[in-house]
Amino acid sequence: MSLSSVIAAMEMQECGVERTGLIEMWAYFLGREYAHRRYGPNAHSAILEFYSAENASPSTFNNSWYAVNEHRSWVGINIFEHDHIPAGFLHDIIDSNAYNQNRIPGLFESTVVADTIAGYKISDIYNNLDGSTGSPAILMNKLRTILPFGNTTNHFDLLRSSYGY
Repeated sequence: MSLSSVIAAMEMQECGVERTGLIEMWAYFLGREYAHRRYGPNAHSAILEFYSAENASPSTFNNSWYAVNEHRSWVGINIFEHDHIPAGFLHDIIDSNAYNQNRIPGLFESTVVADTIAGYKISDIYNNLDGSTGSPAILMNKLRTILPFGNTTNHFDLLRSSYGY
């Protein structure tokens, strides 16, 4: 590691960039997750970043954040949060894809994100958000040590790396 990269990393920590990324990761995930649970799969605003106004209506599960999060591999679509906030990672470690497939049988999983991890609970994530968790990478490291039954560290690492961590 070069001296300049060490200095750059120290400056990022000092100004809170990594902690801000962690806060945004948690907030994006939790807000959408609970809105989806509270209001249901079809009671949401269509995501205009993915759909033009004329084909985004009516709101359906297929144009919800929940479904869109599953197929981030769409070519030519640049979603602001997917480029720097790994909010979908938290969604991916909780979902089993059965919910999505039961709603829309043809809903495909992203080919970019290797999502074979399931079984984490929101409380598992929350319990690892303490004062020593200062970045998304640190949270991911902690979650890796408490894999739910049936998951492997290899699959966890594949999912993590598909988010650039």
